[in-house]
This record gives sequence, C-alpha cells and structure tokens, in this order.
Amino acid sequence: MFEMVTLADTQAHAQQAAKAVVVQYEDLEPKIITIEDAILHQSFFHPINKIEKGNLQEAFEKADQIIEGKLRIGGQEHFYLETCAAIVVPHGEDGEMEIYCSTQNPDMTQMLAAKALGVPANRVVCRVKRIGGGFGGKETRICVLSSVCAVAAHKLVWRDSGCNAVTAAGRTVELYTDEHVDAILCPPCNDACVASALLAGYWNIPAITWAAMDPRMDDKILFNTLTRLLLPFNSLGKFNSLGKVNLFSQYM
Repeated sequence: MFEMVTLADTQAHAQQAAKAVVVQYEDLEPKIITIEDAILHQSFFHPINKIEKGNLQEAFEKADQIIEGKLRIGGQEHFYLETCAAIVVPHGEDGEMEIYCSTQNPDMTQMLAAKALGVPANRVVCRVKRIGGGFGGKETRICVLSSVCAVAAHKLVWRDSGCNAVTAAGRTVELYTDEHVDAILCPPCNDACVASALLAGYWNIPAITWAAMDPRMDDKILFNTLTRLLLPFNSLGKFNSLGKVNLFSQYM
C-alpha cells in the first residue's frame, strides 16, 4: 500500500495541492478482482487458517443428503458521523510524539506510529478525547492516518529557527479525511428537518423528507434543494432506487 500526503498551511491549500498530483497506474498480471480469480490463481492471504475436525471425505460419503449452494455477503460500510482525524504534537526529545486522534484502538495507534517513526513505543503517547462514532470503523483504518500524520510531524522541522535541522523539533500536524455527501435524508420531525434542510440548501445538496410538513419549508429560496414526500407508511418501501435517481437528477 502506498500513502501520499500533502502538507500545507491551510486545508484549502492542502486540497489544492492534492488535486495537482498526477498518479500513474501500471497494469499488473494476473488481475485478481473476485474470489473466483483468487481461487484460480491460488492467491490467498497467509497464514491460511482452517477449522478441521474428523474425516471430511468420509462424512460426505456417508451423508444421506448433500445440499450445495453459494452464499455471497456484501460488505457493510461503517456509518459514523465524524470522519477519522488526528493531531500529532512532536516534543523534540528522543523522537517523542503525542497523538490526539479519534481511534477505537489506542494501543495499535501507538505501536504502528512508533514503528513508522523507528522509535520505541514508549516514545509515543496516544490520547483519545472523543471518537465521534466508530462502530469498528475507527479501529484499524485510523492507524494509517495517524501514522502518516506522525511521520509528517517528525519530518516537518523548523528550518527557519536557526536550529540544526537534524536535531530541531518537528511541527504539529493535523490530518483528517474528507467525505463527499450525495444527499441528505432529513428526519421526519419538523424542527430537525428544518435544520437539516437549511444546511443542505447552504451546501447545495439534495435533501428529502417523507413526513415533515412544516410550513416554514414552503420557502423555496431558503429550502431550494428540499423535496418533501408524504407517502402511506405501507408503501414507503416501494420508494425504490430508480425513484431516487429520478428525484435527484435535477441537482446533478
């Protein structure tokens, strides 16, 4: 895995620099996209863990009935409200670092950052104040972000301070992930829907509510991206993806 990070004095400058990066990809063979591809090319994660007990072949031969089939289970994204974020403060003595991040796994965050910096783990302190929702999504993936942030803070030294660049203290670095929102499903209660729809209009993001009918939302200037539906509850499930696409197409 390859990680690229752009450092800047503001978020806008960092995003502008990131957009200027040109990535060149190289086709690798064989292309392994599906589980069937992995089986065909014997490409597995190691070590391979197996649960075995008894004679499987003999059990199949003696079975009265054998039922065969396939089961596919799709991935489930973690839907936390706040994105992954980290602030790393270097202390300039023996590679010491202090990491403030929204991690569910402070131990792994500490160990991986220390490994990336090439220092003992006791030189890195991880502090967690607020997670902002996690549900397992901030247990491992946050460690990549915090480790990158630690390396950046270590390398970004105060070269204009007159200190020796080798021994100079690093600089505090903040890093967090952005997320693009395609649409907002507003709450059915009036007050909460009004607040959500106002934000959606400010961000020019489509918003939809299926029950809130507050007359304040009649103002199409303030609520210029809001669509209101009032469906019978027994037919709400029939509002399928095709209907959503048609509904949101006016904003695309």
